[in-house]
Amino acid sequence: MIRGGGIAASTILGFLFARRGLGSPIGLFGVLIALAIAGFLVCAAPWMQHAGPAWWISSTICHYAPLFFWLFSRAFFDDIRRFSNIEGMAAAIYSLLVMAYIWAQHQGNSGNHSDFTEAVNDLFRLTGLGIGLYVMFDVIREYRNDLIERRRKARLYMVGAVGTLFTVLVINNIVSDGRAPGGWFGSLVAASLLALSVGLILMITRPRRDILPVTAPENTKLQTTAPTPTASKKKADDPPEFAEEELAAVIAAMEQEKVYRDETLTIVSLAAKLGTQEYLLRRVINGGLEQRNFTSFLNGYRLQEIEEALSDPARVKIPILTLALEAGFNSIGPFNRAFKDKHGITPKQYRQRALEPSGK
Repeated sequence: MIRGGGIAASTILGFLFARRGLGSPIGLFGVLIALAIAGFLVCAAPWMQHAGPAWWISSTICHYAPLFFWLFSRAFFDDIRRFSNIEGMAAAIYSLLVMAYIWAQHQGNSGNHSDFTEAVNDLFRLTGLGIGLYVMFDVIREYRNDLIERRRKARLYMVGAVGTLFTVLVINNIVSDGRAPGGWFGSLVAASLLALSVGLILMITRPRRDILPVTAPENTKLQTTAPTPTASKKKADDPPEFAEEELAAVIAAMEQEKVYRDETLTIVSLAAKLGTQEYLLRRVINGGLEQRNFTSFLNGYRLQEIEEALSDPARVKIPILTLALEAGFNSIGPFNRAFKDKHGITPKQYRQRALEPSGK
């Protein structure tokens, strides 16, 4: 019954994410994670162990679960609209590992055991475990920077459900030599996947669905300045509403005092500086400025300052790294990723285009 409920819930979940559009990361990987959940529940069912092609198809899908889980969490919690080349390479490498694991399984089923096939099996299991642990760490690490109260709760819920799942799978691998979980282990796995699916369904179907990222494609056209955040009539994610003077204080701190230049600035230190509570500051930034993540909020101001500097002929000889550090980035890597994610080009290319003589 639990397994059937999990399959039904994952099917509904996939349908709901498909409605978001498969052209968006959250829609695509939402569908894929739902397929992986259903695939795992099907291939681990006792009546599917010798079902031939159907078992191999569902088994292959669930082999990709760690990869889908990672990319889904990036789209769901980090509002990623476009994945980087590094993430694409990681996905390609993991796909090769999946194919190697399937080959090793086939060799084992044919009686052709070897140290190499055992090494492939161990590498695949350890890689999947490593990805799962990394995702849970990353989800918790960004907990305080998340400005959406419901999504902050979703982080804890997902870590709890997935943490239980991974714990059961690790114990099962130890006591059963990697065989599919059965008995109580199988029931716990099915219950964890059912809870994860139902939880996600409830999160994305509640009336206030701002927990999901906007699916419209991000504007990658060259801009000379970034838009300055302005107050809106949108209410904060969690009432009560904030006072207008609180919103004005945040804007003044960013635009006049330029506190974003402090690379160590956190939402805790900014709240202390403004003399307010951390949860109230989240409501102000989320509801009044329509921002979803504190780091992205700071980077918006930092990028605006750098864009203006890159477009200034008088500052053409100043190294890009210097501009990034002065604006509050602590290293060139995060700056380059944030800049390219916004514009689709490198800072050097941006400067070259911005300083081109008009008419060319």
